[in-house]
Amino acid sequence: MPQILVGLFVDFEGYPFDFDYFTGNTFEGHTFKTSVKKLIKKYQFKSLTVVADAGMLSEDNLSYLDTKKINYIVGARLKNTKDETVRQIIDHNYKIESINEIELDNQRLIIEYSEDRAKKDAKNREKIIDKLIHKLKTGKPVIHKNKFLLDKNQEKITQLDKKKIEADKQFDGLKGYITNTHNQSSFKEIIDQYHNLWKVEKAFRMSKSDLRARPIYHQETKRIKSHLILCFVSLLVMKETEKILNRKKYTIEKTIEIMGKVGEGEIRIGNTKMPLESELNQEVKDILKLFLGH
Repeated sequence: MPQILVGLFVDFEGYPFDFDYFTGNTFEGHTFKTSVKKLIKKYQFKSLTVVADAGMLSEDNLSYLDTKKINYIVGARLKNTKDETVRQIIDHNYKIESINEIELDNQRLIIEYSEDRAKKDAKNREKIIDKLIHKLKTGKPVIHKNKFLLDKNQEKITQLDKKKIEADKQFDGLKGYITNTHNQSSFKEIIDQYHNLWKVEKAFRMSKSDLRARPIYHQETKRIKSHLILCFVSLLVMKETEKILNRKKYTIEKTIEIMGKVGEGEIRIGNTKMPLESELNQEVKDILKLFLGH
């Protein structure tokens, strides 16, 4: 059975509007240019902002978007930036001003500080360090080398690297976003657009689990594509249903639970058969009312 790679495109509200698929041995980053070219040709976008995680938008893909004058927003790996940029990042007083912007060659690097994120980062680091200390004390092997360990002789891990731990602390609470210079959106718009990536992830989860888009038990290309089209249309129906239900703060899962109790059947008493219908409670009536006219 051939493997495939599926790309899903959603708008800023999380609505899927297109998809593409590739052979399974295609590297994810190599699907980007082809997909963007198809989208531009198909929809004739007057303006377009591409939002994706750092793994998808490589330097080559970002350069391509720049040449096409397409806006992009991508997550930044702050700890992997140049030393000069790192100094500008950590020297800023985020307690006074929670957002810091740094001008790069043809990009804007926007750093946002969150107190809650800082606490979470510190807590996660402490968990890792505690586990490492336990392994070092008990002599248990550390299978994978860790950034917080000092590796002196390349063979035996001896102690924690306190300098790296302190350096890591400087980034607690910081999240970076990179966009190109001709994207004149405000800080809030850029950050909000990036945060909307969870809607893409949610749509993928819905399609994979609820709609069983994977695995696909087909071999012929046309059957694989037909299966994906059915899943895509079903995903649209689910998203629209979710939008309607949200007016009463119902989730799809909760609605299925409520509506699953509604039905009709037949009971037999001796030789007598009698129809039986469940009564519609107020919750069921409220849900049905939401969908009148749709």
